[in-house]
Parts: sequence; structure tokens; C-alpha cells
Amino acid sequence: MPRTHPPYPPEFRAEAVRLARGSDRSIPALAADLGVSSEALRHWLRQADADAGRGQPGELTTDERDELRRLRREVKGLQQERETLRTAAASCAHDALCAGTGSPTRSGPRTPSPSSAGSCGCRGPVTTPGRAVGRRPAPGPTRTSPRRSPPRMPVAGRPTGDASPQHRGSSVKLVHQVPK
Repeated sequence: MPRTHPPYPPEFRAEAVRLARGSDRSIPALAADLGVSSEALRHWLRQADADAGRGQPGELTTDERDELRRLRREVKGLQQERETLRTAAASCAHDALCAGTGSPTRSGPRTPSPSSAGSCGCRGPVTTPGRAVGRRPAPGPTRTSPRRSPPRMPVAGRPTGDASPQHRGSSVKLVHQVPK
């Protein structure tokens, strides 16, 4: 793992670049005399050329690098703020949806609080981006719990669901008698 060193002051870097350009010594020898790595000295020379307008096409100047760093920090902060607002909006929409449900857990006027999600008895807001805010759909049948059909009500002229297979489709008629 490479050794890290605190950043060198800009004055030291500028003096090292001036010495490298003004002397006939090699970069590794000069870097050893200054106590820096030869790659650091090469980087400082490239950056000084870019700042002077003599750099490679696409190389950023020091001011451009500083601005890029500042803008990236600003974008990160705005993304965090947007996520906070999205969560708050989802919570407000959830509260608005649940306000008129007559939930048995609510009594009296609602006092909003950041931790009130789910206080109305539902599962809380759905905050997945791109999905509608509201109650989540009820879970469907799983492999461990087979789907059961609702009980059948007897109807005149039809066999009930409890009829044995040999009576299904036969002419057995059930008559519903109405009390007099």
C-alpha cells in the first residue's frame, strides 16, 4: 500500500516546478533532493503546464478542478435533499390518504410527526421511486398457504360445493323453502 503524505503547500510546489524547469538535472534526482516522489513532481509539472495553457487537450486547470470538486459536493447535497423531500412527500400523501379512512387506531385530530408512518393501522407509505404512494397491495397466495375458494352458498337447482363427484352434474335438485 502506498504511503500517504499530507498535501504540500502551493508555494513548495511552485518552487519545485521552477527548479525542475531551470535545472538540467533529471526529475528523479531533483525529486529525491526535494524529498518528494518523482511521480508527484511530474504531476506538478503537468498541472503547471495546464494552468499556463500549454497542457494536453481536455486537461483541467487547477481552478477548473476546484470548481468541479465544489459542484460535485453541491450535487451530492442536492440529491440528499431531494431524497428527504421525496420521503416527506410520500409521508404527507400517506397521511392524506389515511386521514379519511376512519381507522380505529385514530382518535381526535391528527398531529403530524416524522415518525407517524403506520400510526393509522396500515403498513405505512410506499417510498419506492416511480411507484404510486398509498397502501401496498395485499400479499398474494404463497406456496406454503394454498389458495382457498370462498364457501359456496346453496342455490335452488344447483348442487353445493360439498356434493360428491358422482352427484355433480346430475339432476339432483335442491329446493329452497321459504318460511310462511
